[in-house]
Amino acid sequence: MSLFGDNRAQSVQVGAVLLFAILIIFLSIWQVQVVPSENNQVEFQHNIDVQGDLEDYRNSLLTVPPRSDAQFSSELRPTRIRLGTQYPTRIIGVNPPPATGSLSTDRGSVNITAEVSDDISLEGSAEEILLADRNTTLLTYQPRYSEYTEAPTTRLEHTLLYNQFDERSLSVSNQRLIRSSDTGDNLINLVLLEGDVSEQGMRTTLEPVVIDGPTINVPIEPDSDGELTLSLPTHSPAIWNETIGTDFGDNNARVAAYDGENITIEFDDEILGDWKIRVSKIGLNGGDTGEDELSSIRTIDESSEEANESIPAAESQYNILWEEPVESGGDHEVGPGGEIAGSVRVTDRETGEPVESATVDIATSNGTLFNESSDEVFTETGVTNSSGYYNFTITVGETEGSGSLYAAAGDDVDRIQATVTQNDTSGQAGQVQELSGETATAGSSGQLNFILNNTGDTDVTITEIGINETSTAATELSNPGEIEADGDLVYEGGITIDSNSPNSADVVQLDLPVTILSGNDAAFNFDKFRNPSATGSPNVNMDGETVSIYLIFEDGSSTRVELQA
Repeated sequence: MSLFGDNRAQSVQVGAVLLFAILIIFLSIWQVQVVPSENNQVEFQHNIDVQGDLEDYRNSLLTVPPRSDAQFSSELRPTRIRLGTQYPTRIIGVNPPPATGSLSTDRGSVNITAEVSDDISLEGSAEEILLADRNTTLLTYQPRYSEYTEAPTTRLEHTLLYNQFDERSLSVSNQRLIRSSDTGDNLINLVLLEGDVSEQGMRTTLEPVVIDGPTINVPIEPDSDGELTLSLPTHSPAIWNETIGTDFGDNNARVAAYDGENITIEFDDEILGDWKIRVSKIGLNGGDTGEDELSSIRTIDESSEEANESIPAAESQYNILWEEPVESGGDHEVGPGGEIAGSVRVTDRETGEPVESATVDIATSNGTLFNESSDEVFTETGVTNSSGYYNFTITVGETEGSGSLYAAAGDDVDRIQATVTQNDTSGQAGQVQELSGETATAGSSGQLNFILNNTGDTDVTITEIGINETSTAATELSNPGEIEADGDLVYEGGITIDSNSPNSADVVQLDLPVTILSGNDAAFNFDKFRNPSATGSPNVNMDGETVSIYLIFEDGSSTRVELQA
């Protein structure tokens, strides 16, 4: 018989308590650090999405044809606005309530100081109607996020969509209020918004309608005091200072004053051609479409073709369509830091013939995605060639995500989607599949073999390669390291691996591009994966591990290959 007590049961209980304590600590850390970080990303992406929704809505307001056009309809394109978002379901951790947002309006006064040009005579009291003081509505979206607390307030004012942060404002879509060119095409396109909106929750739909107008384009000139100005309400005079400028520039207009509620825009009257004004009134979300005060404005001699031809019925009646990188309504994929080669075509709406020297505005919905050197949205203006085409290039940033690309000419707007992703499978990358991955030898050799197969019907050529992440502690492909393809040395040097940033990769140019013929495969060998800070051998055992390889092809397409050794 033992003379000493048996403490084994007590040890088991202490161990269980310790394990339970460790589990509680782990869950607490996960709840405090991981869950908020992931939810912050969800909220950030939603904020980009809702800006895109508001941009779609803004663009629908710009597609109003003249009343005389056979395509005129008082009903404009309805737009869904995603006010809020759900967080992903979690097995571990607890989410806060769904993120919501609010859409609201406030009103302000609009004042035009000008006179109708002596070159034209309008019927009856049309001049007083055209230049009368009016009200307009400003639209505001305010998110309510749990984590992305520095999210902006997004506002729509007079065709300008912008984000208002605590310190500054940044435009999302450039203003279409003022257009001026060296050819004398000078237009003030005044879109007055009518109605109130007060929506909260997860989503809503706005259905804008044309209440009155648009007017014909009426030439105007300074009044008897020499003033040619437009006064508009705004929540951010600074964004208008940046967008239009405080000195006469390309727009031939400038912000001259701010009285605490309204900015005053002054127009340069010493330029080629007259300034013309076009006014329309649009219901934010429905409304009575029976008004005809603005749409009834006519010249005195309605039967005189010469008189009315001198004042176009509206902005130039064009159709504009995307043709590259994808056709209208398509979705194009591009790798981080890559280029989007765009091409749009402008045709006459009546004849279908290409339009030469038409002004084209290109804009994007997100500066972080589509501007490599700035967080501001990409904008570009140019003119079409003799075949009606305008070609341009956008160099995207390094951030992954989706957004919209817009092209506008005259009264028409067209849009495509673009996705910045390391899986740009729109070209050669879409033909390649990974067949197998395995370690070259057992143990800690650090080597990895894998096979790529070209399943397409054209040859593909890999020009660049990178490593996104591994399931190991490897931080580099050793320098000097080697990459072989079918026994040929195609790269000699190091590659940095940062598994904490799996959406980026240290991409290197291959010394010898690798061509895989249609229906064939290529065997690759990576030598060696290493962790120089490891105790003992720096070579990392890749047996049974996973590796994410990033491949770029000669046509600019790219893909990520996930290997399981």
